[in-house]
Formats: sequence, structure tokens, C-alpha cells
Amino acid sequence: MKRFLWSLALASTWVMAAPAPTDFALRLPIEVPARTSLVAITLPADVYRVAQRGDLGDVRIVDAAGEAVPMAFVPPPRPPAERRAERALVPLPAARAEAGDPAVAVSAHSGGASVRVQIAGAPPADAGPAMAYLIDTAGFDETIDALELQWAGAPEFEAALRVRASDDLSDWQSATPRAVVLAAGAGAARIEHRRVRLPGVHRRYLRLEWLGAAPALTLTGVTLVHAATAAGPARAWIDLSGERDGDALRYVSPGLFPVEAASLVPAGPSDVLAATLWSRPQPSRRWTWRGSVLAYRLQQDGAPVESEAAHVIRTRDPLWRVQLRQGMPNGALPTLRLGWTPEQVVFVARGAGPFSLLAGNASAAPVWQPVGQVVPGFGTARAATIGAGRPGHASDTVTAAPRARSDWDDPAHWLLWGVLVLGVGALGWMARSLLRELSSGEGADRR
Repeated sequence: MKRFLWSLALASTWVMAAPAPTDFALRLPIEVPARTSLVAITLPADVYRVAQRGDLGDVRIVDAAGEAVPMAFVPPPRPPAERRAERALVPLPAARAEAGDPAVAVSAHSGGASVRVQIAGAPPADAGPAMAYLIDTAGFDETIDALELQWAGAPEFEAALRVRASDDLSDWQSATPRAVVLAAGAGAARIEHRRVRLPGVHRRYLRLEWLGAAPALTLTGVTLVHAATAAGPARAWIDLSGERDGDALRYVSPGLFPVEAASLVPAGPSDVLAATLWSRPQPSRRWTWRGSVLAYRLQQDGAPVESEAAHVIRTRDPLWRVQLRQGMPNGALPTLRLGWTPEQVVFVARGAGPFSLLAGNASAAPVWQPVGQVVPGFGTARAATIGAGRPGHASDTVTAAPRARSDWDDPAHWLLWGVLVLGVGALGWMARSLLRELSSGEGADRR
């Protein structure tokens, strides 16, 4: 019994010992500015590929002696809220749009300028839907990053349009050469795409023009959108191939990336997909809803047009499930594209350099600290100055940590079975020992 206790104590000491830098799957050198105590770095993609803990607890920064230094995640800046403004649309009848631009006049009054469309002669009653619309953006001082179109009823259509911009209604410049809007289905299967992205346009007037035949609908209004973005690292993307899993599609990410955006890329040249996305950290956990996406790849006048990514609830889960509203495709499967923004880490350059970034050891205990304990006065005007560091590159090819696809691939699954078997064995051993003691006691009583 004493030997067993000593063995258990030695094993506990071995488990609690801090792992050495050589025990990690990845080690990257860090360039640190001279005479800088606080250094911030951006985590490279290889860190997420080899990480084995969902909280990145197996990531740390060490000095030349291998001692972990204080470090913390830098909270991402909050993106400014969208600014939105409703505007009216001035339709240009199809008959006049084909013959040429109508006479457009600008009249001034005490409240500012206004647009007046003058059409020589009355348009015929069957002029058809408008081929173009004018928008007066007066009073909207921010750049315009998107337009959200409004229409009445529940029409079904698919059409392309372009957007041009001008300050004087005579010199027009292209803002968006081609954008797709569509609406189809009904009820829960209704799909609508109303947003037209613009490259930060700041012009007094916008002109929307249908490419090809105008759809059988009337636009009733438009919303100007200024979608300001926060400064920080650029978003990165990774494409995943899927597998059929019953009535859904299954995807496995090679890393614990902090995913915040997703899209589906149809396999064919022309397709529209509406789906819900789910994820989980390991096969033994339940699926968590992450968001819905509307994805399309269409051909407009011989040119491909693809949808943009949708925002999803942020997660590091490597296992993804896609539920298509239209049912399973018969041919090739769509690609799942995940977007993530690399995280920033600040650390104290304590001890002697060089400093190294370590990752990839499931037994390593987390060493993260709150950012306020690492950076005095963080988030205030008196915050300490932080220098910019840069991680180097791995000397060898980085192999991603294996990700369990099913319960049988999950180490935790086998660990639970092992514990269960050991528990049953221990109970059997205890029962057998008890029976022996009882038998020995009965024999002694008889004697």
C-alpha cells in the first residue's frame, strides 16, 4: 500500500511539472523592439493549427530560460455601429431610359437643392417597370458602403444592376459595375438578398440601373448604409471540403481559428443556397447554432457573381454542420469558407531574450492573465505604451493537430470507456476481496 501511495505521489509530481519548450509542437522566435517592456504580437495561423485547447491554454511566450512571461489577449476594438438613413427613389420609366437620359434638373431653395426629373412628353401607360432610379444623398455625410433596396409585396425575381455616382448629374462614375439582388420562395423557405455593396462612395447623387431586362417589381425606397470597420488585422479565410452526414453536410477545420464569418461556395456555376450553420468543439458535445447564410453563384451577362460572407457567432469550434434548406445536393458539395481575424497578444518582455512563442501541448496549463494586469491602465488615457513585435516563421513544416470527426476518433471517448472499465474492475476486485474475508471469517468461527 505504501508503494502504491509513493507511486501516486511521484506520478502527480510528474503531471504537475511545467512542460519544457521542447514539449510543444510549435516554437516561433519573436522579434522584440529594443528598450520595450510591453510587446504586442499578432498570432500567426500556425498557432491555431497546432493548438489543442479551445481556450488556447497551450499557448505561451517564454524567455531564453524557458520561463513563461505574463501575457494577455488584447480585446478586439468594438466596431462602430452602422449609420443608416432612408431615402426616396426617383424612377426613370423604361421607355425614356431606352431613348436616353431624361432631362434632370437641380433646383435650389432655402432648404437646399432637390432633384426634379423632367420628361419631354407624357410616358405611355404601358411604359413598363423603371429601368433606372436616382437617389439624392443630401444630408448623409458619411461614406456609403451599401444600399438596401426596398420593394412591395413578395415578388420572385433574380436580377443584376449597376450603380453610378455623380456630384452634378452629368459626369457619372462607376461605383459598382455589377451586383445581384434576388427574392424567391415563401414562408420559412423565403430567400431575399437586398443589399448592394459600394466601395465607400461619397457623392451627392447615385443612379441605379438594371442590367438586362428590368424585373417585374417597383422599388419603393432605399436605405443608405455606412458600415464603419474597426482598425486591426485583416480578416483571413480558409476553405473546407465537406462530407455527407445524413441529411446534412459535415466539415472539419484544421485549426481552432476564432471564426466570425462564413459563406458557402456552390460547386456549380449557377446556384443559390440557403443554409443554417452549426458547430461543436468535439464529437461528444451538442451542436450549437451559429447563424444562417444565403449563398449564390450566378452568371450575369457571362460574368460570375458571388455572394458575400455572413456574420456568425464567434467560435473556435473545429467541427461544422451545414443544414441546407433545399435539401441535399446530388452532385458535388459546396465549399464552406470560414473567416477569422487573427488575435493580438501583449506580453511583458521580462527576463533575457530571445523570446519564443510556444503552442501545441494538451497537458499544458493556461498562463493567460487579464489584460489589465499585464498592461497598467489599459483602456484609459494613462495606459502604458505597447511596442509592436513580430513572430518569425517555423523552421519545419507545421502539421495541424488531429481533429476528431466522430466519437470513435475522440480521445475523450476512449478515456471515458477506460475509466468505466477500470471502475468495474475495481468494484469486482473489492467484491472478491470482501467475499474472501467473509469466507475466512466463517471458517474461523467453525473451528
